[in-house]
Amino acid sequence: MSKLWCMLLLLAAAPVMFGQDALNHLVAESVLLRGSADIDWTRQKSALRDWIESRLPSNVAQLNADFSNLEARLNAELRQAGLAEPEDPNVGFGYISRLKLTRPVEYPGALVVQADVSAGCGNDESVYIYRFSQKRVRLLEAHGNDRWGSGLFETRFSGPDAAGSHVFYVAWYGVQCASAWDVLDYRLFRIGPGPAPAAPLFSSTHTFVLEEGPYVKLTAQDLLIELVAEAMFLGYRRTYVLHYSIGPERVERIVRLHFSRRISCMNGSPGLGRRCSPAAAIRTPS
Repeated sequence: MSKLWCMLLLLAAAPVMFGQDALNHLVAESVLLRGSADIDWTRQKSALRDWIESRLPSNVAQLNADFSNLEARLNAELRQAGLAEPEDPNVGFGYISRLKLTRPVEYPGALVVQADVSAGCGNDESVYIYRFSQKRVRLLEAHGNDRWGSGLFETRFSGPDAAGSHVFYVAWYGVQCASAWDVLDYRLFRIGPGPAPAAPLFSSTHTFVLEEGPYVKLTAQDLLIELVAEAMFLGYRRTYVLHYSIGPERVERIVRLHFSRRISCMNGSPGLGRRCSPAAAIRTPS
């Protein structure tokens, strides 16, 4: 057999060989966590990302052809490798909970991958965004910050702005075993029309009641979050409104101050040419 044929065979086999190596690495990193007191799953998640990318299509034509059964095929391979999370709720660590693949209607050229690893009382969930055209490019890799694991609450794309860019919203909650109170970790990224990586715009946290999840509205210029959290008085709850204006370079918090009509009118009266206003809005940089 000529050297040319040998080279061609090696090139043809390279994706399969790399894919098998990636799977073996993922199995090894996962098994190390089972029964271990070490809850650092960073290496397992990196191995999971590498294995996912070894299985993803390389361009948009392949994605269009494969997408309908791609998620099921990936999850089936995890089960066959003994990596799928068992039904036992006390499984602990060292398993893959699930993979979820979506193509957002707001950004048809993108693929969003949600990858979950077992984290004791829940799952630690990461998000990856890929752009497909003549080739595949990873635009974003995002993880939560909670030490005990971060469950993904929601991801959302805005429609495109005048320049063709999208705003991407992602929010996590802290994994815990019992409490209804939690912390919402939410972030904004700007994703341009080309292959450049997503640019972080803003991040913040706010306590909230897990069973009364937040209402979110997102556009390319505006983010509105309404959530229920603790009130000033112990045992009471109230609704908080978090409103942000999204500019080209920064995000500003829109703070609405509420006054009683009596206080608003103390500096004058309508008869003296002054208006009584029950509310006013100011903007503060975030």
